[in-house]
Amino acid sequence: MKNFLILLLIIVSSCSEADDPIECKPSIVNNDKYLNSESDEFTFKDVDLESQNCLKITVIYGGGCGEVSATLVDSGDVLESDPAQRNLRFLFTDNDECEKLKERTFYFDLTNLQIEDDNRILLNFQNIDQTVLYEY
Repeated sequence: MKNFLILLLIIVSSCSEADDPIECKPSIVNNDKYLNSESDEFTFKDVDLESQNCLKITVIYGGGCGEVSATLVDSGDVLESDPAQRNLRFLFTDNDECEKLKERTFYFDLTNLQIEDDNRILLNFQNIDQTVLYEY
């Protein structure tokens, strides 16, 4: 029985945050916010689709002792090309005076960026030389 409890504790303690369900925050379509909002400093580490409608963005920033938040904002413009394109801006808020190098991943729902009568969009990100093809 004692060995069973030890084994159970090892299994439970080996679970990580990656096992937690992913919550995709809604993306926002707002040209004014896209053009005029301020963002704290960060560096993109990775931008990729986590699932069909969920974008995963990993950033590196200086902080570590406070809350952070992020918003994905679309300009509202649809650039006519094949595939159509949308311009996105990642806004990061770090209410934190610490300087420890941190990494954080955020997830955003892309459903409201879909274009009627189309099944794919090329997503362009401000401040990063990477695009993501979003197929739905």
